[in-house]
Amino acid sequence: MRGAAPDPLVYQRSVPRLLELFAEARIRATFFFVARDFPEQNAAAKAVARAGHEVASHSLTHPMPFRKLGKAALAAEIVESKRRLEEACGAEVVGFRAPNWDMTERELPALLEAGYRYDASNYPSPFLLLARGLLAAKGTPGRSSRSPSFR
Repeated sequence: MRGAAPDPLVYQRSVPRLLELFAEARIRATFFFVARDFPEQNAAAKAVARAGHEVASHSLTHPMPFRKLGKAALAAEIVESKRRLEEACGAEVVGFRAPNWDMTERELPALLEAGYRYDASNYPSPFLLLARGLLAAKGTPGRSSRSPSFR
């Protein structure tokens, strides 16, 4: 499985700009980070946490399709991601969102075992259909829009 390529400009330009805009609007947000970019990008996670925003996990390497990971690979993606992000921001990481919202009920026990308190993969987004359409056009199968949740 292939993950998304690192993009340092996200951390150098986008994160500071978002922090500035959110501060002006007095908005608190959750930033979902791909943890393979850490420790190189620790300053971004620290800035997010210092500004009062939540640092959350978007996996370790952004593999797609996420739901097809084997048990060991899934555990590595969620446990190592959490560890790196907590080290980077100095706070507990409790949130997770799977790449491309590609989550099923099967992955939830692993998230709970790793110490996550919520999964945002099951919340609808206007970008979901667009993202899945783009992936389908590239030959990467998406999944149904039915979403799991912690119970």
